[in-house]
Amino acid sequence: MAMSYYPNEGNPLWEKYSTEAIIHTMEQYNKYTFAYPYPVSISINGPVGGMEYPMITFNGPRPTLDKKTGEKTYSRKTKYGLIGVIIHEVGHNYFPMIVNSDERQWTWMDERLNTFLQFVAEQAWEEGYPSRRGNAANMISYMKSDNQVPIMANSESILQFGNNAYGKPATTLNILRETIMGRELFDFAFKEYAQRWKFKRPTPADFFRTMKDASGVDLDWFWRGWFTPQIMLILL
Repeated sequence: MAMSYYPNEGNPLWEKYSTEAIIHTMEQYNKYTFAYPYPVSISINGPVGGMEYPMITFNGPRPTLDKKTGEKTYSRKTKYGLIGVIIHEVGHNYFPMIVNSDERQWTWMDERLNTFLQFVAEQAWEEGYPSRRGNAANMISYMKSDNQVPIMANSESILQFGNNAYGKPATTLNILRETIMGRELFDFAFKEYAQRWKFKRPTPADFFRTMKDASGVDLDWFWRGWFTPQIMLILL
């Protein structure tokens, strides 16, 4: 059951998009991973931008109240901000709450996989959805900068957390899916990883190996190119 809890201040935005976004998220994530195993998913209009817990997410965007007229309106940015954050936070029920990676040690296994599927789900919401992360073109300025650390860096050592833990890792999977493996083969291998490691505690090596043996494609060169060569030599 998909449910949304919100005050009057959340309307007309929340009544139109919140529950619909939950349902859309579960339909899309189920398609690429496994069936959502819990009886409920709840979106609550809370005091934070977005935060996830098992079966419950808190999501912040609200309409703006015109104090003179009393009219409540919302911008295009606020609309897609709400849809996007609900997709992301509900998606965390899959990664890392079911495929239970160590988000402190391997932040990218949590945020990267979820942000990648968020991008896929957003693009399925409607044609031309303005996704913030996942598209390679959005990462050009960051990839040209000097203020970077390896994707494999511990969460406490990451610079530009949003770019390094969310954007860049999600882009790597999008590139792998769209230009290297192809959607059909990538989706098969990714789903195998999710199925194989749900309710378990995978490490980066488990993800790399599953993608490799499920697809039958040698991807060692790709992981080495995007991650840390010294670590990758040990893991692979």
